[in-house]
Amino acid sequence: GMRAFLISGGIGSIYGAGTGEEGERTENAIKVGTISAFGGFLLQKPLGFVSSKYDKLVTKANQSPTMQNLKDVKNTAYTKAKELGIKFEGAVLERFRKEGLDSLDESYDPALNKYTASAKKLFEDTLDDAYIKGISFEKLDLLQRQLWAKLKESGGQEVKIYPFINAVNNLIKSHPDTSAASMAAKSANAIYNKAKAIDWEFTKVLNNAEVTGNIGQ
Repeated sequence: GMRAFLISGGIGSIYGAGTGEEGERTENAIKVGTISAFGGFLLQKPLGFVSSKYDKLVTKANQSPTMQNLKDVKNTAYTKAKELGIKFEGAVLERFRKEGLDSLDESYDPALNKYTASAKKLFEDTLDDAYIKGISFEKLDLLQRQLWAKLKESGGQEVKIYPFINAVNNLIKSHPDTSAASMAAKSANAIYNKAKAIDWEFTKVLNNAEVTGNIGQ
């Protein structure tokens, strides 16, 4: 698995120095070898034309799949989907809203799990507000990033936030539109989130190494 790979010593070939926006490592962040190690997730261009900029960014990301390059592909795909008016609304939002909320069990205590409580409110409010008027890929991406930020604020401890992130990711994947722009947006989101999860696992292992002096503990 991901953690086993990182602990095995593979991290030396994955990450370079430097951090970027949201603490993400940009240049030299995720190497091709790492992507292959997790089954591969090179970007495939959808059938049909999205834009010349998108094509160039996909080529760049496949040659150098850093977090920044993957983010650029994702954002470009989202912009094109927005131009075409592609949105999520109605019953599909309710389905994935329920998926996220149903993940909380009796061990959840909003008084003790304050970051989870904040994530739950953000998740509920955003999807409730979008039920009638709809929500774009871009706005759902913003929601994902805000949920990741809350997980980070908790020091990675409040893992009950993960199912909310996964529910948004699954919602994005579910859109029935099969246009080139929509397929590109869904694909880019899935790949970026997989890379983000790798980045998150690496950060946890690295933090452990800083505390213990041993990356294998």
